[in-house]
Amino acid sequence: MNVLFISRSTLFSQPGGDTLQVKHTAKSLSEIGVNVDIKLSGEPINPRGYDIIHFFNLIRPADLQLNIPAYIPLVVSTIYHDYSEYDSRYRSKFSGLLFRLTGKNGLEYLKVILRWLNGSDKFPGLKYLLIGHKRSMRYLLKRANFALTTSHQEADLIRKDLGYLPEYKKINLGSEHIKHKDGELHREGVLCAARIEGFKNQLNLIRAVKGTGQKLTLTGNIATNQQAYYNQCRAEADGSVTFLGRVSNEKLESQFRQAHTHALISYYETTGLSTLEALKAGCQAVITDRGAQREIFEGHGFFCQPDDVDSIKEALQQAEVSTEDHSAWVTENFSWKKAAHEISDIYQKLLHPQHS
Repeated sequence: MNVLFISRSTLFSQPGGDTLQVKHTAKSLSEIGVNVDIKLSGEPINPRGYDIIHFFNLIRPADLQLNIPAYIPLVVSTIYHDYSEYDSRYRSKFSGLLFRLTGKNGLEYLKVILRWLNGSDKFPGLKYLLIGHKRSMRYLLKRANFALTTSHQEADLIRKDLGYLPEYKKINLGSEHIKHKDGELHREGVLCAARIEGFKNQLNLIRAVKGTGQKLTLTGNIATNQQAYYNQCRAEADGSVTFLGRVSNEKLESQFRQAHTHALISYYETTGLSTLEALKAGCQAVITDRGAQREIFEGHGFFCQPDDVDSIKEALQQAEVSTEDHSAWVTENFSWKKAAHEISDIYQKLLHPQHS
């Protein structure tokens, strides 16, 4: 079976959780005999010769600029985020005004155009420019034969926002890429492994640890067009906060095994892969209560409201005194190998519906 993965043009130059998802899904599928090619938006792509097209990131419909023959099934890993709370309340005055004037889909449309104009992304295609963002997402879903989500909350949100979702299945992400905790180590401090940007909310995390005596380490590069937010984080940070920038996978694994608590307090998360990695490595987890986090991590972390510094501080204090080990739960429930088998079964069902 030959499968073509398609994702955003910046998948490797601006890595995120979807980068790991694409890479490890492809690797695990290859290990069970599925031939997978990964192509990025804007690259020359000939869909003929593939049995399945698998697209990642519904919220970036302009990245699928293919005329896919009707006989080739299309699978979409939705990775659908809701940026509306952050866009409406915390964007700059100009961006906030645009959100109020255009709505969240209108703002996403403008972002796509601006990324193209400033050279940080590829031309979105004439069809996308003509029909807009929301209609492009609906068109993509209507063309898709199957959708993959990481939560039922994500599926419900898509139906609410777009009015349509094809047959779908919730499939957990994997954790084999992160090492299990190494025995009993001396753990201390708070780690946040995420791109530094307003949506990920490091500024409120900095405010929450101030004066508590806890040390905070921020690992991650500065997101595109977020230099002003990074500067504000640096300005408000005291000597207890360390900025490391992007680090190697080996260094990140070491940080996960040494930190006591990991905090990911975004204004929305689907899975929150760094939370999964931290729990696997033996950390306690402070988690945003937005998005699908309670569905996925209920009972395995301390939840907070991202817009409330006192709520974040309380969750950090609860995590600081906890010694519960969640690593076995992660190992048992989050596997790239298991996900690959589930996805391969879906491919087979689409290719041979008479046998399903």
